[in-house]
Amino acid sequence: MQRSITEPNRVFFMRFKQILAALCLATLPAGMLMAQGIPAKSAKAADHGVPVASLDPGMDVAERQLAERDYTAALASYERVLAANPRNVQARFQRGVALNSLNRTDEAVAAFESLTQDFPDLPEPYNNLAMIRVKRGDLAGAQQALQMAVRLRPDFTVANGNLATVHLLQARRALEQVTRAAPGNAGAAQRLRALNELLGAEAP
Repeated sequence: MQRSITEPNRVFFMRFKQILAALCLATLPAGMLMAQGIPAKSAKAADHGVPVASLDPGMDVAERQLAERDYTAALASYERVLAANPRNVQARFQRGVALNSLNRTDEAVAAFESLTQDFPDLPEPYNNLAMIRVKRGDLAGAQQALQMAVRLRPDFTVANGNLATVHLLQARRALEQVTRAAPGNAGAAQRLRALNELLGAEAP
C-alpha cells in the first residue's frame, strides 16, 4: 500500500523539484516575462504604459547577456535601458533576475517588491519573491506570495507548481517538529523519510 502512494508522488514531485531548482537560480530565458502574459496588447499593461521590450535600445543586448548568464553585463545593460525608460517593466523584472543571480538578494527583493507595488496585476514578481523566500527558509512568506500569483493568474503553471512544492516543504518541516517532540512516533518518521527522499538534500 505504501508503494501505491509513494510512486505517483515521486513522479508528481520530480517535475516541481526541477522548477524549484531552476527558479531559485533565477535563470529565466530572455523574454520569459513577456511570454508569461505581459504583452503590450494587454489592456492592463497598456494602462500602465508598459512598452514592448524591443522598442527600447539596448534590450536585445541585455536579454542576450542574461541568456548567456553574463549577469554583471546584463545588469549594467538593463540599468542603461531603465535610465532612459524607467517604465520598461521587462527591464525592471530582468534586472531583478540578474541581481538575484549575482547573489545581491536584498536588492533583488527590493526590485521585485517595487514591481508588485507599481504593477500590482503582474503575477511574475510574486513568483520570484517566493523563490527568494524559499531560499531564506521563509516558507510562510513564500506561500503567501505564490497564492497572490495564482490569484492574479489561476493558470500560472509555474507558480502553481512552486506552490505545491512549498506545501511539501511545509509538511516536511511539520514532520521534523513532530519527530523531535516524539522520537518514538514511527508513522511520522516514516512519512518524513519519504518526504526527504522526494525533496532531496538540496531543498531548503
